[in-house]
Amino acid sequence: MELKVRKWGNSSGLTIPKVMLETLGLGIGDKLEVTLKDGKIVMEKPEQKKERLTFDELFEGYSGESFKTELQEFEPMGEEKW
Repeated sequence: MELKVRKWGNSSGLTIPKVMLETLGLGIGDKLEVTLKDGKIVMEKPEQKKERLTFDELFEGYSGESFKTELQEFEPMGEEKW
């Protein structure tokens, strides 16, 4: 399908046909992930991100090394409750 690049304010834009949006399950206000691959513009529906990770997902790839950090103390700068 051939689309025409049009002026859109100070930018340029494409109008995506309704049938393409419906096929992807997209509507007005939804987001697309846009990348350049091998000189081509690729638009994809973003992957759904989980709101919370499981314990195993949080520590995936962690090798068990310990962290050595110094304790830092700060003076309150406003009305913080420490």
